[in-house]
Amino acid sequence: MTKEGLAARLRDRQRQKRLLQPEGLAVLDRLSDDEIIDCYLTCSCCARKQVPAEDLADLIMQAANDDDFFRLVDQKGVVLH
Repeated sequence: MTKEGLAARLRDRQRQKRLLQPEGLAVLDRLSDDEIIDCYLTCSCCARKQVPAEDLADLIMQAANDDDFFRLVDQKGVVLH
């Protein structure tokens, strides 16, 4: 998977949840690929990254799709709280 492909899929996940108001959707579309991926990998309580930056590109490349990416993150990532 590519970073661009993962970011697009993560944006789609947010749209499918239908939790965002129109202004939230506009913000979602303005996030860079790195920012949207970071949203999924950063603890909202302590801002700790679940995956070290040096491992992220490899995990994205190894992933077949977004669900596979999350599986790989769970295996490799840091346990948060």
